[in-house]
Amino acid sequence: MNQQTNLNQFNYELMEEKSVPQNGFYKSIEINKENTFLLASTDITINVFVFQQGFIKLISQLQGHRNYVTSLKFLNKKSRFLSGSLDKSIIIWSQQLLANQKYIQKIKDHQNPIVALVIHPNIENMFISASYRQILFYQYSSQKQWICLQKITEIDGIFGLSINENGTKIVLCSENHIIVILELQQLIQQQKSDQIWIVKQKIKVRQWGFRVCFLNNDTFVFQPVSKNWNGTSHLNVYTLNKLNEFKIQRKIPIKGGGNFCINNFPSQYNKQKYILLVKNGNYINLFKYTEGKFRLKYKQALCFDITKIYGTLSQDGEYLITWDEKQRQIQIRKYTELKKIQTIE
Repeated sequence: MNQQTNLNQFNYELMEEKSVPQNGFYKSIEINKENTFLLASTDITINVFVFQQGFIKLISQLQGHRNYVTSLKFLNKKSRFLSGSLDKSIIIWSQQLLANQKYIQKIKDHQNPIVALVIHPNIENMFISASYRQILFYQYSSQKQWICLQKITEIDGIFGLSINENGTKIVLCSENHIIVILELQQLIQQQKSDQIWIVKQKIKVRQWGFRVCFLNNDTFVFQPVSKNWNGTSHLNVYTLNKLNEFKIQRKIPIKGGGNFCINNFPSQYNKQKYILLVKNGNYINLFKYTEGKFRLKYKQALCFDITKIYGTLSQDGEYLITWDEKQRQIQIRKYTELKKIQTIE
């Protein structure tokens, strides 16, 4: 039986009256699940805004790091959030302590700058952190502290990290021209069962890249860059085959090729709106992906006059929030369905 999906053409429209001038250099932006709090980092400072239907108001500025903040993540079920920094540390903050400038815990297990933080999709009290040469797995303990459960240290030059829907596979990309697949496996020792992450597959690629993103349990996309750090003209799609190995399936045309590209703006897939976001060069590319297929009639490409663009999608897909070096504004764009084109089978 063929599944049917009613797809509408969409557009993220700029809410100009809600754009807020911000002169700082914003490298990481994150919004909570309820769309009520927005985080944006400038240098060592985490700016905390109240977010209300696109309007934002600064309520606090946090300084717990000694170098640039590179990654921000909210914990979905607790009023807490994480920050990672070039100073190699991770800080766990509480929304209840914003006025006091206090944090709950500072983690200093990494030996290199933090490049990515990922919350486990099904286990709220677990997160994964990546630095240039390490992947560390953390869980909240009965002692009310975050503890490191496992370290993977055999991969150099890590830039991007993504976890699949059921939380059993992780994909990461490296400047060493490899894509690495980690898999969660059961380990039985002395009649005790435990779970560990292992390196399941290494994929050699001609061009390395900054961005990688799972679309479901068995498909991910990888955005290559050239040796001069320029964006490329295609997005590579990898799927799991019958041998339980990921192989490249196809290449999707993408805008922004030939323009200088940087990291710190991870790709995202939003299941509520079926939208994949990929920053490439001076473009933000937005694709519809449903039922295992790219619907290339339904897409949007936002062109900026500069390549230093940072941002995020809200978890419900309603808001696209960006900052770029030319406009120097936090800009809010709202998801709008334009018209129904047809029913796709």
